[in-house]
Amino acid sequence: MHWSVWPCLSAFLLRGVVAANERVIQDPDTKLSFFSTYQPYKLENNKGITFRFAVPDAASSTGFDTVVQMVIPNEVGWAGLGWGGGMAQNPLLVVFRNSNNQGVLASSRWANGHVTPNTYTGATYTVYKAGTKINSTHWQVTAKCTGCTSWTSSGKKTVINPKGNNRFGWAYSLKKPTNPNSATSAIPIHDLGQYFEIDVGKGVNKDFTTLVGKLQ
Repeated sequence: MHWSVWPCLSAFLLRGVVAANERVIQDPDTKLSFFSTYQPYKLENNKGITFRFAVPDAASSTGFDTVVQMVIPNEVGWAGLGWGGGMAQNPLLVVFRNSNNQGVLASSRWANGHVTPNTYTGATYTVYKAGTKINSTHWQVTAKCTGCTSWTSSGKKTVINPKGNNRFGWAYSLKKPTNPNSATSAIPIHDLGQYFEIDVGKGVNKDFTTLVGKLQ
């Protein structure tokens, strides 16, 4: 599976849309402040995925916990986030609804190349009821990740910059995983892969530990 990029024309046409939809939001469900970016995957019908990041004020340059929130159209079977800007050699988050569309699973993955990612134990996700919901048009997941902002591959350590721009990869498929009730299920090949750059430091929370500690 290869998280390939869009043709240059499509990326150019959508660049202004993305820039216009980057903003700080105060989430009423979790009380966290997120920096949000909207990433369209269709030029028509206003179809796209929103990615939001909340980080601690004292985030370390050696790695830190972060809370990620994703808002996804109901037509999407699974959506993925590559913490290092692509598919290979970095922690991957894959999210999908269960078989009856009443719950959301977050799966930690890793791929050493452009192949189906395997389960990854170096990063763990905690999905919170607060900020995770499904309605008639979209589904939303809110999860804390430990181990996503620092990793080692081929002897080289990479760390997310807590106070500057970082490149993230993302992908989606209209098809659900083979077994949507299992976080380790096989997933079908993506329909689109792309990337974005964002300053996660704009999602800083001075009371991050306290607020996250209250989430269930």
